[in-house]
Amino acid sequence: MAVNFLRAAVCAAPLMLFGASGWAQSGNLAEDPVVARVNGAEIHRSDAVSAQRSLPEQYRSIPLSTIYPALIKQMIATKLSVQAARAVGLDKDADVRRRIESFEARILEEAYLGRIIAGKVTEDALRARFEKSGGGAGGEEQVRARHILVKSRAEADRIIKEIANGADFEDLARKKSTGPSGARGGDLGYFVRGAMVKPFSQAAFALKPGEVTRKPVQTRFGWHIIKLEDRRKSTAPRFAEAREKLNAEMSSEIAQEIVLGLRQNAKVEQFNLDGSPVVPAGIRSIQRGARPVP
Repeated sequence: MAVNFLRAAVCAAPLMLFGASGWAQSGNLAEDPVVARVNGAEIHRSDAVSAQRSLPEQYRSIPLSTIYPALIKQMIATKLSVQAARAVGLDKDADVRRRIESFEARILEEAYLGRIIAGKVTEDALRARFEKSGGGAGGEEQVRARHILVKSRAEADRIIKEIANGADFEDLARKKSTGPSGARGGDLGYFVRGAMVKPFSQAAFALKPGEVTRKPVQTRFGWHIIKLEDRRKSTAPRFAEAREKLNAEMSSEIAQEIVLGLRQNAKVEQFNLDGSPVVPAGIRSIQRGARPVP
């Protein structure tokens, strides 16, 4: 793995570098040996573990022994750069201090929210949410349909008459449909209700396999003649497949609740971008001569 890549990856995820590792928490130096010294400053194995955790997800599963040579080389380079920056006083530069404080704030936010979320987003909680959402109880209904898209109602009506008189739907789609699926005989594959615009979806799901709409269906794209090919239930997701999404949803909801609770118990003063006071909407309406909304 290229050192340049590691430099970018490590710098892109600085928060993880400050996380304490298991070795550092144990206090056992035998389990957390020194792996490098840079002008007397020590780099421990736990630092290498934290650095690896900061890499993009697809690289975190690579064994530490495999990635270690390139990783430690980059860590030494970083340590040298930091020492040089301190030597010329950059750590006291106002702009640098603001950036350090910004990183510190992000780390504290992550640590505070993460600790609470970790206590609530448990395996049992995730499974309960999965069951409550109907997990494993059967998938969503899907249909497979074809359509012919044309620009006018009159043209759509003529095509419906041709089909009623025995014309082949797929051939007509290839010859007359203005939609990209025309080359495939109008085949749209399988889709769920929300995948298509509402009028089209309602018409398609109202059909039985083999049926064609008796009247053309209008959407913002034009006029459609729809034929239903098949109807089925999608495979229900297993818990292991849904776990990551459930985790993200629960974590986001809990984080929002935490921040909302903190805000309700805090004095928050907010200003416009130019520093001027924020005027409530009702007062702005009065200032413009309009009646405020009750």
